[in-house]
Amino acid sequence: MPIEIRAQDRAGLMWEIGEIAAQENINMTNIRATVQTGKVLFSATMEIDNYATLTRALNKIEQLESVLTARRKGSQPS
Repeated sequence: MPIEIRAQDRAGLMWEIGEIAAQENINMTNIRATVQTGKVLFSATMEIDNYATLTRALNKIEQLESVLTARRKGSQPS
């Protein structure tokens, strides 16, 4: 499932996102980070078994300091 995460860039953020994925037993592939003017856009593919796991992981990621949005790519921002 392709995802996008928008955030204020800061040290350790990618590690924290990876830690949440590991806690949820999600493999992340095709990871890309684009930084521009202090903001970062992470794009990745999350290999998931069900949508409940994806929703739980994205909700946890959105709670991280400096994260603005975390959503399925192509879905509308909440």
